[in-house]
Amino acid sequence: MPQADLIDALVELAMAEEPRRSAERTLNVLVKTFRCRAGAVFSADERPKLFVGHAIDEGVLETVKQLWPNRRAALKRGEVLRLDAGNLKSGETLPAQGLAALVFPILSGEELKGLLYVDGQSARFGLTLDFKDLAPFLRILSRAVAGTSGKAEAAAPQMVGMRAPSGGIAR
Repeated sequence: MPQADLIDALVELAMAEEPRRSAERTLNVLVKTFRCRAGAVFSADERPKLFVGHAIDEGVLETVKQLWPNRRAALKRGEVLRLDAGNLKSGETLPAQGLAALVFPILSGEELKGLLYVDGQSARFGLTLDFKDLAPFLRILSRAVAGTSGKAEAAAPQMVGMRAPSGGIAR
């Protein structure tokens, strides 16, 4: 079975249940696998709205709220944001000192459907992460945020256009 068919089968299996529950389970796997402190999925409408969260606090909500006005265009272009003390824009903060965070766009085709936020205790958090490993997870989250399951979604979520942060990530 080709890898693309295997990924489609995985997405179908994951979406067999209620979309919010699928997103919650997917987020929990990501948080555990990548040793995150916290994680959240937001829908991306006029402003991000919390869809599901894992070990989040008010600081996570505030961080996402703060980055939205300045970084929305980058996320719509498919760029992954890496936030740490050295690259915050004016008015942006992280939930706690010593954290680093990644914010992934959740795309359906070229449309921004949501955001995946994860953070870690180390300032080096996310520096060695291969974003391609997240493709199946982001497809599941895209369908969940859109409220669809299985093959009901007309345009399958794509990773096309998702790019590493402009500052680059050391591998």
